[in-house]
Amino acid sequence: MLSISHELLEKGIELAIDFGGQEEILIPVVVQDARTKIVLLIAHTNREAFEKTQKTKQLYLFSRSRDEIWLKGEISGCTFTVKKILINCRQDSLVYMVWQDNGAQSGACHVKQKKGKFYPTCFYREVDMNEKNLLLEEKL
Repeated sequence: MLSISHELLEKGIELAIDFGGQEEILIPVVVQDARTKIVLLIAHTNREAFEKTQKTKQLYLFSRSRDEIWLKGEISGCTFTVKKILINCRQDSLVYMVWQDNGAQSGACHVKQKKGKFYPTCFYREVDMNEKNLLLEEKL
């Protein structure tokens, strides 16, 4: 636990993200297109991925399913440059404002549409509020 007052944490200028010690804490990250403001994906970061992102301006995240740091787009080619990092009042979640290096046509999600292109955002389905099913983007 950090030893910083709530007032300094919420109103100060010191970066004080608590990534934990031995039991590393993952911080949620909203990845948003800096131009369109569309939310592209939500992921997690740990201390190492955060520091790599700060240093290189490339989007590094932590994969919970693979238990490893990954460079977004390393396999798909859909890479991102981080233009700005926003942090919430409690310093326990982040927004990365990004530019898609290959343009929006490259997509942000690793899932491909029936057309063979990557979805432009990981939020390509809508929850049907009346039924217990999902509506695909193509039908929205």
